[in-house]
Amino acid sequence: MIFYRHAQRAVFAFGFAKSDQDNIDASDARDLKAAAKLTLGFADAELDRLVALHEFEEVAYHETD
Repeated sequence: MIFYRHAQRAVFAFGFAKSDQDNIDASDARDLKAAAKLTLGFADAELDRLVALHEFEEVAYHETD
């Protein structure tokens, strides 16, 4: 699952094999939406701090021609 804000930020948040879990339930969806709102609302400085603390890991993306 990826939290995404168009043309700004994408955050890999959660992954699971479909063989391990069918779908997320309503409670999980609510919690994930709250986490997405929080995470996507972080300022760049806060994300830099979290990366420095190894709480988050940054993955660079470079467009190709």
